[in-house]
Amino acid sequence: MNENGKVRILMGTYFSLNCISLSYVVLYLGMFGLQDSTIGTIVSISAVIGFILQGILGRIIDTHPKWYWRNLLIVLGVLELIVCVLILIGQLINIGALMLGGLYAVFIIITLGMGPLVNISSFYYTAHGRPVNFGVARGVGSLVFAAVSYIIGIFTDQMGIIYIPIFGVVVSILFIFSTIILPNLGSTYGSGDNEPSKTSFISRDFIIRNKYFILMAIGICMVLILHNIVNSFLIRMIEHVGENSDELGLALAIAAVSELPVLFLYERFVKKFNVSTQLLIFVACLFFVLRGILYLFATNVLFIYAVQILQSVSFALLIASKTHFADEGVGKEDKATGQSIMSMTEAVAMVLGSAVGGWALSLGGINMMYTVGIVFAVLGSLLVLAVYLPSRNSPSAAES
Repeated sequence: MNENGKVRILMGTYFSLNCISLSYVVLYLGMFGLQDSTIGTIVSISAVIGFILQGILGRIIDTHPKWYWRNLLIVLGVLELIVCVLILIGQLINIGALMLGGLYAVFIIITLGMGPLVNISSFYYTAHGRPVNFGVARGVGSLVFAAVSYIIGIFTDQMGIIYIPIFGVVVSILFIFSTIILPNLGSTYGSGDNEPSKTSFISRDFIIRNKYFILMAIGICMVLILHNIVNSFLIRMIEHVGENSDELGLALAIAAVSELPVLFLYERFVKKFNVSTQLLIFVACLFFVLRGILYLFATNVLFIYAVQILQSVSFALLIASKTHFADEGVGKEDKATGQSIMSMTEAVAMVLGSAVGGWALSLGGINMMYTVGIVFAVLGSLLVLAVYLPSRNSPSAAES
């Protein structure tokens, strides 16, 4: 099996962990009596620590070549396994909702920390002459995410939430194995044989030379607040129209499967039509706004399923575009940091989405939650547009 196949396996196992830790947190902790606002706070705190961890790990890779991203992933995978075992034991001996919430928070933190390192795998092998198609690899991740979310939805609906940490244990073992089989080709991602960057994360010099990149990341983060509000409280959206966790699994699966065409064909499309990643990011942001507006009109689960299909031209398009933009929009000395910052957009959005979404849901109900998410998506889209427009006439703007 070549690097393409191995990276796809890595993506599949990682996004299985992503599904378990993030998409089922409200259902799992809610079954132990925690309120939505409390769960939102737990997720928010986890995301804060997670995005700090992402930045630290990215900068470690850029500034200390001896810290190889693959080895860091193995360490994180082992920690993930230990935490999932502790969650399962804690559930069985009934240690209490808040203790389980604390363990689940660590589960989320580790999963988030893995994100940029998993993305690095595709570009690392491509930079060393063994091309890996990121879109296809990410598409495999979405496909596995769909299958896992659907299976967990059925299991939890028919047999109880005990299967959530059990799935976590099994998938953590598979993730460790998928990381171990990845080959080590020597030079670290980004710096190659060059002198590694000596600037800290995030220094004044880094901000100055990457100012447009950082503004784009802020805009993307604001748009993703809507995405994370929906992801975190999708079970409440489904319950609002009279359904349960079985439909939650199917709704997640539909969204994940809808991502596949865009992810599989992304690189071919960009090369054929020479479309800029910044433009595609803006298009994806517009579809996020449309999704948010359509959710307001959802009166049954079939309508929610239909809106979930727009995940293809919103989330999938944004993820592929922003990951490639992270590789294109910074210099060699900042490659891993660039990927970390783009991954941090999801973690920061999770902080705000979970906190603001839980607050809006508790204060004004489901429609207020949607409205708050839409406002953030509109503001983020405008900021992305403000960065994109000058880059049309000045290509260096996006690379500053």
